[in-house]
Amino acid sequence: MIIIKIIINNEEKEVNLLNDYLFTKVFGEIGCDRETLYLTNTFTGKNFKTLRYEQNEIKGKYEGNKKSIVDVLVTMNDKTIVSIESQIGKQKKFHKRTHHYSTKIHSIFLTIGEDYENLPMIIMINFLDFSFHPLEDYHLIFTQTEKTHKEYSIEDLAETHYIEIPKFRKQVKKGNIDLNDPKIRLMLLLDKETPQNLIEKVIKMDEYANNIYEKAKLVLKNQKQYLAYIRAEQAEQDQKAMLKYAEEKGEEKGKEEGRIEGKEEGRIEGKEEEKIETAKRLKDMDFSIEDVAKATNLTIEIIKTL
Repeated sequence: MIIIKIIINNEEKEVNLLNDYLFTKVFGEIGCDRETLYLTNTFTGKNFKTLRYEQNEIKGKYEGNKKSIVDVLVTMNDKTIVSIESQIGKQKKFHKRTHHYSTKIHSIFLTIGEDYENLPMIIMINFLDFSFHPLEDYHLIFTQTEKTHKEYSIEDLAETHYIEIPKFRKQVKKGNIDLNDPKIRLMLLLDKETPQNLIEKVIKMDEYANNIYEKAKLVLKNQKQYLAYIRAEQAEQDQKAMLKYAEEKGEEKGKEEGRIEGKEEGRIEGKEEEKIETAKRLKDMDFSIEDVAKATNLTIEIIKTL
């Protein structure tokens, strides 16, 4: 995993760039334009020149519409809209979520009464830390194609990218990588399991990769922002624990109640142990008891005893 030396107590911390909070801070804010443009052009093969950041909270036009929040939302110089998402936790129907976001973005950026010819192109880029599709390729691109004549496609409405980190890891293990390829360099930087010596090579070779690395360091040197990063990690762990428990419960359906309850208790105990270890680390880094409580959902009384 990427190692970043944090100024607090000079401790080296393992960092996941796909963490929701950190990904948004590195790519989704004004001042990150060059790196976001580079990321977009590298994975889409486009040649966008400039971008403008849009509000990443997408509200429906009508009262009661479901609110959507994306990590990064930008308008390119040719009016193409690009949404970039990082998703760590597995979602079986992730493509439906992506489609929902895409249609919502279309409805927002075409004003009432405007000619449909002005409907912008939407590009959805999804970095997934789970396997989504049975194909071996780690980078899949979907457009609208005619069912029988697949060579005919409509490419000026929507384009969706699914970039699967686990499949890329398999290519790395096989040695099927070329550091001269900018897409490979970015993939290595975004993968939490890339060895640090390889990260060092990447940031020496690639100015943009180095800038991304430095921005991540700058974000995490701020104590409040590091705490927000920890909260996002904890939330992801909680979600994974709940999904795992739900799967286990489904597998155990029909078996004796006592056995199911025993598994649930074990899961809860393990989850509490993780929170306690996180709380200890935050206390050692001089975070206040109140902040530690907010990050871990442990009570102040428990934290005082650690």
